[in-house]
Amino acid sequence: MNRAVGAPSLQAVGGPEWTALGRSVREVNAQPVDALDVTALLESLGWTDRQAAERFGFPDLFAMGGALQQWLAEMRQVEPPPKPGLRWYALVWRVAVQFPHGLAFALPIIISFAAMLVLHISLSSYLYFDVLQATALALAVFLSFLATGGMVQAMANSVLLFLNMRETALARTTAWRLMRWGMFLAVALAVALVLGDAVIPVLPLQLVLFMDIYLVLLSAMWLAFASLYILRSEYYLTAITAGGILVAFALWRAGLPVVVAQAIALVAAALASVTTAVILLARLARRNPSRSRFVEPRISQLAYIAWPYFLYGTIYFVFIFIDRIVAWSTAGTYMPYYIWFRGQYELGMDWALLTLVLPLAAVEVLVHYVVNWVQSNQQAVPAARTADFVRGLRAVYLHCLGAFAVAAAAAVVLTRVVIAWARGVRILASALPTVSVEPFVFHLATASYILLAASLFNILVMFSLGSPWPPLRLIGIAMAIDFLLGLVVTRLTGQYQYAVLGLLFGTGFLTVSSTREILRHVSHIDYLLFRMV
Repeated sequence: MNRAVGAPSLQAVGGPEWTALGRSVREVNAQPVDALDVTALLESLGWTDRQAAERFGFPDLFAMGGALQQWLAEMRQVEPPPKPGLRWYALVWRVAVQFPHGLAFALPIIISFAAMLVLHISLSSYLYFDVLQATALALAVFLSFLATGGMVQAMANSVLLFLNMRETALARTTAWRLMRWGMFLAVALAVALVLGDAVIPVLPLQLVLFMDIYLVLLSAMWLAFASLYILRSEYYLTAITAGGILVAFALWRAGLPVVVAQAIALVAAALASVTTAVILLARLARRNPSRSRFVEPRISQLAYIAWPYFLYGTIYFVFIFIDRIVAWSTAGTYMPYYIWFRGQYELGMDWALLTLVLPLAAVEVLVHYVVNWVQSNQQAVPAARTADFVRGLRAVYLHCLGAFAVAAAAAVVLTRVVIAWARGVRILASALPTVSVEPFVFHLATASYILLAASLFNILVMFSLGSPWPPLRLIGIAMAIDFLLGLVVTRLTGQYQYAVLGLLFGTGFLTVSSTREILRHVSHIDYLLFRMV
């Protein structure tokens, strides 16, 4: 005999099915506001008035939602949620599992560096350029990051936002739109360089055109690579980088001029990246179709969303390159132009880049760990226990700093081991930073890059918590320290190698100040999370 509608079964309400239903509701929203909120959640789970009557005897879904809301409140009182503490073994396991994934994002750095040592050519460098060509190429690399760095960060934020909303078509359209804008900025900058040099000659016109070729092609490659980075397709990125270098090497060995060989390789790498991204986005669209027909946002809307990230990408790349500009512009015994490439300074900086590989991989993993911890705990902790959440997040952050310190120490040791091994390899021994100013630059740049990676971890955590402006202010101050200190010391001494002191003190300030800012943010985490809703 069927149960009468309006007479709920106490056995059913307290039984396993009811408990499982309550667990399903709590997985969607751990703290529903009221009975109407619970009713809406039940509807989203597919429940109807008929099912409420047949399964539990309620007259409608509203009555069932009210009963379930009361039951959930009683369960929270009987079994309060656990404190959001940190399980150290969970962090160790996450780092161990995800570290190869994070390391893969740094592999292009290793491949490019190894290619220069072994093949004497990569996508953006060539061992046998004369100093004038090397100056133009170094400036082209810097200007390509200046032109595209902001757009890459804006694209990463906007596209990831739409992908998380399952609006794949909108994400794809936004990515191509921002890539076009990035290329427009690169071409506009290239034209401005030619016109500016015609008014105030800095380099010969032929060298400016040489620089413009690399500026435009490198910009295209960075923007194309960004699409793969956003899709977390790091292995495709690594393969395309290696393939592009091999194309450049093969064409060069076949007799083509190195500029032509690298231009073909850069175009091929950019096209391969864009094609791969198109295929991956199409596959993602089939697997997760958009929920509705999208309306492309206006430029003002997109600018409002992406503006802080554009500014971050621009000033951050200026910050990490500005010491080189100071060194290259320091007057020496031979200074035919205002800017003159310093090969020994660059060699020390390049070898120090090896120290960045493990810390950058750790940053990739640890930022995701912090963000996932916040997302998984923010709804499980009631407002009355915010202090527990704050203490838990502070513990997570400090443990992540400890994990980063381990990765940084391992990177320093590994770099020393690689250098010691390279001394016994004839093809590598001559390229080691062992003479003149090279060891000085190498050691200080190593410390600077470790501090840079630590500050990057802090900055990305603050951006993830919806607080972009404090880190932007700190980067601006660090950039001023880097530039002014390096400028003063190099001009007073006449020694270009002291430009690295600006980078060291700038990154040191940024690391200390961003750590203090993170700890301050943690104490107001409830406000930050509320503001992000």
